[in-house]
Amino acid sequence: MMLNKTIRTFLVAAIVGLFSATAAQANIKDPSEDAKNYITIGDMAEGFSEYNLPQTQHLAGKDFTIYFGDENAFSVKHTFISDKVVRWEVLTGPEAGMVGYDEYIGTNPKEGYYFVEFITGSNNAKFVSLVLDTKRDIATAVIGFFPKENEDKLSMYQRAAKKKPLTATRVEILNASIGKPMTKKTARHELRSQDLVGQRKVYQYSNKDAYEHIYLTDQLFTWNCISGNEKGLADTDFAQIIKFEKDFYMIVWVEKIMHIVSAITLNFDTMQSSGAMAAFEGWNYGEIINVSSGAKIKNLPGITAKDYELPVKRK
Repeated sequence: MMLNKTIRTFLVAAIVGLFSATAAQANIKDPSEDAKNYITIGDMAEGFSEYNLPQTQHLAGKDFTIYFGDENAFSVKHTFISDKVVRWEVLTGPEAGMVGYDEYIGTNPKEGYYFVEFITGSNNAKFVSLVLDTKRDIATAVIGFFPKENEDKLSMYQRAAKKKPLTATRVEILNASIGKPMTKKTARHELRSQDLVGQRKVYQYSNKDAYEHIYLTDQLFTWNCISGNEKGLADTDFAQIIKFEKDFYMIVWVEKIMHIVSAITLNFDTMQSSGAMAAFEGWNYGEIINVSSGAKIKNLPGITAKDYELPVKRK
């Protein structure tokens, strides 16, 4: 019995040693090493804006009153003072009377459409993104909310156990109308499209930064950095695809690790994306900053449910 125990101990040690040597030779790294590749959004700024569309000059001097909800639930007037600053005023609703001035990111991703994004507030900063459809006088708004440190104490395991979203960062996506209150007859953008499910794309943000996107469901997508500052990092996060018209969409996603909110228009006619993302400036729960973001798009082979059949059950 003692000999058998000694032999077993020797074999276990040998196997462990062999595995360790093999792992070293194969350069297998500890998964925790990946954390070193994460960078703050401030460090991302240059890499994500190089191939974005230029700031539009067409909004300066214009104003848009945006109505949310049927029967004028609330409305906000946006006056574009210049090509950089927007003045907003809540006209109706619980926050009526509030006024603010913010610098905005604005592009013209498709004829008849404007993309606008700005960060508003200080202690409770919010990400506000608008797609203004001037063809139909309707809009889509994305509002992102970021947690304070005391609101972000639960691990993802604990959040799942409590049936909560995996991140304390959250977004609201709203239909809206321009210039007059919404009614039941008001046209609306499709807020949850499944058109991209199964598709794969490469987004080239700069001469060195490129990401693969795989659209898994109407709520999940995988991003994979194939070159650039985050090379080797990948994750699967919440995403929602909004359809404006044929071959023109917007992806809204929330990254659960870095608390990033992104709203990016996708024009598959020109194979160009354009939008913005926002997150905490540094490695703390301090200031929220936004970054202009746009890329050249390339299609990759994908797969959809129509491309395969489920296993046939045996009789």
